[in-house]
Amino acid sequence: MNNCYVRQVSEKELTEACARLDSIGDDIRQNKFTFDEAASVISQDKDTRNNHGLMVNTNERTGITTSKFQMQDLPQDVAKVVDKMNVGEISRAFTMINEKDGKEVCAIVKLKAKINGHKATIAEDYQDLKEIVMDKRREEMLQKWILNKQKHTYVRIDPNWQKCDFKYPGWIKKD
Repeated sequence: MNNCYVRQVSEKELTEACARLDSIGDDIRQNKFTFDEAASVISQDKDTRNNHGLMVNTNERTGITTSKFQMQDLPQDVAKVVDKMNVGEISRAFTMINEKDGKEVCAIVKLKAKINGHKATIAEDYQDLKEIVMDKRREEMLQKWILNKQKHTYVRIDPNWQKCDFKYPGWIKKD
């Protein structure tokens, strides 16, 4: 018989971990080593460890990954800390809930860049603009495909549903 359990970390252990992480943050601020080096060696999160400390934002719809985040895309605990930081600054250690496994962890973050609200430009917002254009093209292609298929496909719609507003018109044939 296999027993599986999750070890709960005590408040004391979490406080000690945050103190150690604060000490590491102080060493980074004193240029003893870089944030990237520390993350590559010390981070227990394999994604940030393998990316030299960079968090990765993956668009669930397109699968495109980037290191850029909008504030609402950041984990709530991280967003609260980052909101008060300046570019290049290393945060003090803080606790947060790891979204991957729901465990409470201790973390420090470095804000690499911050783009304030602005009108979109190709130079700064290429990925976002590309995604908007691609979404529009996909929607247009889907609509064109549906309209073409409607002409050649028999679809029976129950009379109770025929008065509904359909996203794509043309399902109900008028005699």
